[in-house]
Amino acid sequence: MMVTTSEQPTAGQVERAKHLADKLKLTYAHRGKITLKQLSEKWQCDRFVRVDREGYQLVGPRQAPFYFHPSMAYIRVQRMMQGDWSDGLCRASEAETGDHVLDCTMGLASDSIVFSYLTGQQGRVTALEAEPVIHAIVQEGLARYTTEEADINDAMRRIVCVQQDHQSYLQAQPDNSQDIVYFDPMFRKTDVASASMSPLRDIADHRPLSLAVVEEAQRVARKCVVMKESRYSKEFERLGFHRIIPSGKTAYGVIRL
Repeated sequence: MMVTTSEQPTAGQVERAKHLADKLKLTYAHRGKITLKQLSEKWQCDRFVRVDREGYQLVGPRQAPFYFHPSMAYIRVQRMMQGDWSDGLCRASEAETGDHVLDCTMGLASDSIVFSYLTGQQGRVTALEAEPVIHAIVQEGLARYTTEEADINDAMRRIVCVQQDHQSYLQAQPDNSQDIVYFDPMFRKTDVASASMSPLRDIADHRPLSLAVVEEAQRVARKCVVMKESRYSKEFERLGFHRIIPSGKTAYGVIRL
């Protein structure tokens, strides 16, 4: 994997790309006026993090690009703004204004956005992502992407993104330092069919949650630990989530503290 820019980049884009390459410990590939396919052949590389005026994208000549978009989070929050509080995450977590939430599996940040809206300006959402490239793309998107809803934009800007694996992060936290600790190990599921996620499969963390991690989460959380999984997953029982709240094809397991 390498870092590059759009065709005929501005000086600012080149500078940002070089800075990102240093941060990710990747090589910067000068783009100039050549196509992505030509760049791939020149460097014998089939995947690039591209810096352009929209932000960062994961691209390649034989794959769909991956870029940040609030996606279903936008629709979910809009429903809440209209008074519909039936969202599964909302019901499972019972998140309130001012809560501190630790999202241990940021991914595309959809649930972090929902949490940020629920907890408001007095709350705090910290989103962890172990994979540096996913972290960089989503962090940049949360800071730059603008929707037509000011409340959703504000919710995205408030999220604090941390590039670290959740086990080591949890181990370093004091007891009862978060209100809610949340897990959605989505990349472990082989039935996730979203085309927007497919470019991330070979770089994402596929490891299942361990019982030790869930126990750490219970130590850190003050109110509850929540996990999203397939509706009939055996992970809930294995990890001690006995209260299950169905939500379509998925479900939320809850450990109340």
